[in-house]
This record gives sequence, structure tokens and C-alpha cells, in this order.
Amino acid sequence: MTQRPYTVVLLVPTGVGAAIGGYAGDALPVARAIAQIAARLITHPNVLNGAQLYWPMSNSFYVEGYGLDQFAAMNWGLRPVHQNRVGLILDAAIEPDLRWRQLQAADATKATLGLNLTDYVVTDMPLHVELRRTSGGASWGTIGHPESLLRAAETLITKAGAEAIAVVARFPDAPDSEALQQYQHGSGIDPIAVYEVQKILRRLREQGLGILITDHNVRETLKLVDRAYLIHRGEVVYEGVGVQMLEDPRAREIYLGPEFNL
Repeated sequence: MTQRPYTVVLLVPTGVGAAIGGYAGDALPVARAIAQIAARLITHPNVLNGAQLYWPMSNSFYVEGYGLDQFAAMNWGLRPVHQNRVGLILDAAIEPDLRWRQLQAADATKATLGLNLTDYVVTDMPLHVELRRTSGGASWGTIGHPESLLRAAETLITKAGAEAIAVVARFPDAPDSEALQQYQHGSGIDPIAVYEVQKILRRLREQGLGILITDHNVRETLKLVDRAYLIHRGEVVYEGVGVQMLEDPRAREIYLGPEFNL
């Protein structure tokens, strides 16, 4: 009798503002622990984040939410795939300069991580993404024009042979939304991933390499850098020793705020 591999499905059904999982994969340490005792670990975006590309677990399998729902309902079967052909969809609402940056990042993943990116498509109308929250604190996002997203996906599937699709959407401008600000500033990134990146940067610095870092997580960045620059509306408003930015009145006025500390 053939013994089936011990398979674990790890779910973290949470959203923006959650203490674990949510928008940046804080459950990655839990996934690593489970992967050490399971033959196969099946999980989803709330659990894993981009750090998993750099420190992959060979027995973990990443499945998007709908596919995982169908698997749990026994409507679909899952088969391990070494690598999918990935198509990229860009929201038409993304500004041209930012769109080029997204494409440069995609090219970088092809060159450094070996991802099989086939082609990209810009939606034929803005997707109109909105962030919503219930009275109980649960949050989710909506797309105003899902039909445009589906048309772009169909193009990638039929013309580029895409087997998986990555979507980059423009988030709404809502400076008064605390949840949206947390999301955009990456405040949910798991501590282990931050620590691993910092170790790599310090090791490179010890080798005499100069490193340029752009990041919204100013607390972690200022602890790491020798010099810092603060740019506001195209103007350099602070230039100097990283931690001394805290003593600069204008830096506090336009970015750090009066109560920021390390």
C-alpha cells in the first residue's frame, strides 16, 4: 500500500489590520515551522509574502484564495507545479512613470529570480480599486470594473500562454484612511523578513559596497543607514546622518511628525 505524503493546509483568513497574516504575510514563521514536519504545505497569500521568493520552502505550495476554496470544497484537485508562466496585468489608472517602474521590477524578477514572466497587458479602463471596512473592523477591497480585469486576463491567457496572472492595481488616494496608509507603508511586514534583509545589507556594507535604499519604513531604515535623504515634492529637504533626521524641524513637520522616535 502506497503511503500518501502528509499534507497540511494552512489558512489565515484575515485582512488589513489583522494581528497575524493579513496584508504582508506575517504568518511566514508559522509556515516555516509547519513545513519542517509536513511533507507538503499548501497555503495562500495571507501567509506568505515576497520574502518567500528569497528563502523558499521546497515543500510549500502557494495557492490563490479561490483555488484554495475550491480545493477545500473538493471541487478541484491540486497538482504541484515547479513554475508557472506568469502574465502581468497593470491597472490603466497607474501613472506612466510608475508603470515603467513596475515593468522594471518585473524585469528584475526575471533576471534575479528566474521567474517566467511572459508578457504584460494594461487594462482598457481604470480598475477603480476601493478599500472598505465593516463596523467590526474587517476590511476588504473592491474593483469597480472587474470586466476590464477579465478582458486583460483573457488576452494574456490566449495570446501569451499565461498559466498564472499577477495584477498591479492603483490604490485610491485616501490620506485620511489609517488602514490604507498602513498598507501603503508596509507596516505589516513580518519581523523575521526585516531582520534577514538587514543582515544581508550589513554584510554588503562591511564589504565596502554602497547601497541605496528607498523605503517608507523610516524607523527601520534610519537604524541601518549611514546617511539619509528626505525628498518632498521633488525637493531634498534633509541630507545628513541618518539618525540626526529626528532633530531636523522641517523633517518632523512634513514627514516624521512631533512624536516620532526610534
